[in-house]
Amino acid sequence: MLRYLKIEVVSEKEINKYLTKGWEVIDTTKELLGDGKSTILQYHVGYPVSKHIQNLIEIIKEYEKFGFKEKLFKNKAQEYNENLEDYDTSGFFNANTNLTNFLKNYEYIVNGKEVEYYKNPKNENVYFE
Repeated sequence: MLRYLKIEVVSEKEINKYLTKGWEVIDTTKELLGDGKSTILQYHVGYPVSKHIQNLIEIIKEYEKFGFKEKLFKNKAQEYNENLEDYDTSGFFNANTNLTNFLKNYEYIVNGKEVEYYKNPKNENVYFE
């Protein structure tokens, strides 16, 4: 499993800048300088995939504050040639379409929620005998 998105080798002068941004120290090495007496410590750091994902989710949540989620859902409905109002999160007839699969996946990845979508009976001509 991939743990790090990026791996860098940085000096003692740079290490704090990396650590404050969420990088982790993987290893250290000492390098002998040209004078044969002095050494320099270098840090091998990695930027965790989990930190990157966390940052992306935070950015998405900021977009959501400004209506991004609703606009995205409407645009995806148009792309799939579906009507967003045909679906609801409560009901009896489970919907499994490109749009509802996208909506479920979005909620699971961004918000950690398992959401089911159902055919909205308000938009259906349902006859009971």
